[in-house]
Amino acid sequence: MAEQSALKAIADTLRRIFTEEETSMVGWSRRHKLFVFGVILGGVATCLFLSYPAAFLALGDRMGPAPMPLWGGLLLIAWLLVLTYFAYLSRESAERSEFHEDFRRGLDQWEYNGAWRTEKEDGRYILTVTESFDGGIAMPCVLWRDYDFQFETKIVRGNTTWLIRAKDILNYVMLQCGQSELNPHFRVNGMWVKLPPVSLPVQLPVNTWFGVRITVQGTRVIARATVGKEETEIYNGDLLSTGVRGYVIGEEDSAQRADLILSYMVGSIGFREASSAESAHFRNVHVRKI
Repeated sequence: MAEQSALKAIADTLRRIFTEEETSMVGWSRRHKLFVFGVILGGVATCLFLSYPAAFLALGDRMGPAPMPLWGGLLLIAWLLVLTYFAYLSRESAERSEFHEDFRRGLDQWEYNGAWRTEKEDGRYILTVTESFDGGIAMPCVLWRDYDFQFETKIVRGNTTWLIRAKDILNYVMLQCGQSELNPHFRVNGMWVKLPPVSLPVQLPVNTWFGVRITVQGTRVIARATVGKEETEIYNGDLLSTGVRGYVIGEEDSAQRADLILSYMVGSIGFREASSAESAHFRNVHVRKI
């Protein structure tokens, strides 16, 4: 059991480093200079430590009152390697300008609740979402502001629902899209603020793949759908503007009126299908900073 857990941890680590297939090892090394430098430095330090332990022990005597044993030095080197790895991940996330997800490696880059699963359709990996009341978001994009969010989707039951400017799975902007109507929502600390619905200028298909492109820039949101080969603008609004607004929070018996200051300055992308009556497929997700 312990061996399987260790192998899984190693596999997860390698998936996070090699997030995409690389055509050139030299190109990969250039893109991940910090990580390569840390590995080389740790390897050199380990070789020197094993070849000349007396020198390291003498250095340890000078640094502290008690001599450092051999295993202590090895632990120090391992600790430095771990720090280098996490520094690499932090810097890579901050510098990343694109996020691509084809779901071949599972859902380790997503935070989600509910029935999310990856499966194959016609030889391609897809994401199926249903019974996911909170939805899910892509973690690499949490601090992004302006971006172009593209994907393909298929309505299986009810609608296909898209999240933008998501701080976490309790705070985001939601575009719930059926065949003929789009319903914008705000989610605030787990509560819902529903905006007036928008009629679509095109009828979206059921059980057929179509493309979606959502541009989030400043306070404006523009959504386009590509059915067949024709792209149609289905939403264009100043949805993310801040200011005090009066809203109805909740639905039916739990509905209450309130004045809220809503602010969604940065946040990730994601998907949601709340109940068994709602289900959709997603594939070929691509987000690019603008």
